[in-house]
Amino acid sequence: MSAVKRIVFIILWVLTQMSNKHVSKGIVFDMESSIETYRPKYNIYHNLSKLNDCIHDFTVLYPDFIEVQMKFRSRWGLSQYLIHVTNFTRIEKNSIVDNRTKILFSYGEHSSEFLPVESMLYLLENITSGTQVGSRTSAQVFSEFVLNNVDLYIVAMVNPDGRFIVEQTKNYCWKFTSTKMDLNSINNVGTVRRGKAIFQQGEPNRVTSGKIFRY
Repeated sequence: MSAVKRIVFIILWVLTQMSNKHVSKGIVFDMESSIETYRPKYNIYHNLSKLNDCIHDFTVLYPDFIEVQMKFRSRWGLSQYLIHVTNFTRIEKNSIVDNRTKILFSYGEHSSEFLPVESMLYLLENITSGTQVGSRTSAQVFSEFVLNNVDLYIVAMVNPDGRFIVEQTKNYCWKFTSTKMDLNSINNVGTVRRGKAIFQQGEPNRVTSGKIFRY
């Protein structure tokens, strides 16, 4: 055995002995169980009505950073909430939107999964929270960086029909659309290709290669 291997073996043996001395069967730890604090807090669930109110409040509070298009709707006519997040005032002044990173997020594909939509609301809160801070804080730096450098589109509720079914029937295992499609299933590829795109390449300076489909 080489000298290096001997040293490594000795170190591992010492660590093992130390571990055996400090952690053994029957040892009592002083850490008591407690309720952890998570962010975002998922103790509030926004149904479709409350989601509409919440998104509306964001547009009222942050008109220079958030706009919502309601024209993109599901088969049952429910809004999918296409949210555009960026610093619109900087766009108008300097016309630099083409230099921004274009990102498309989508939420609510599975109607039985509530947490992604709640996370989307937390994302909006997190991005905009620094815009109302007076002094130079980390929140302000973060909001300024994201809003000035990212052209973000969010489809807040891809499958509102499915969510409506869940809310009306209380069947919390229903993850499909109104036509029983699983939007995350590879078996729907043929349907996707025949679907009607609701988000295509748009006007100059506001384009994206993303496509969302209606079922």
